[in-house]
Amino acid sequence: MKRSGCAGMNECGKNKILVIGATNLPDRIDPAVMRPGRLDKKFFIGTPDYEARVELLRLCMANRPQDTVDWHACAGELENYTSAEIEFVVNEAARVALAQTRPINGGDILKAAGDNPPAHSASDIEKMR
Repeated sequence: MKRSGCAGMNECGKNKILVIGATNLPDRIDPAVMRPGRLDKKFFIGTPDYEARVELLRLCMANRPQDTVDWHACAGELENYTSAEIEFVVNEAARVALAQTRPINGGDILKAAGDNPPAHSASDIEKMR
């Protein structure tokens, strides 16, 4: 009986199978997995930079009722937030505004950010590099 796939991680490349893993806790990866021939290449993808955070805010707020929002002030407060965390902050701000039957404003976003800090600090992110 012929098997498809790979017998182990070392055999995957021979069968033209690419294995990709992702984590925000690289220090918890078993060193055996990182040996050559397995997951031996590492790429660091950091949190969004300032300009990306501005655009993420605009995207997350698109088609939502909103008052004036200072995108730049909000983006400045969201340093070290992942894209998913930024989306969560905007959703939290939207929930608050909806409960008060009014449009979302910049203060809602800043409050939601203050109530929901990023999962990783700047030093945590630096260690992941």
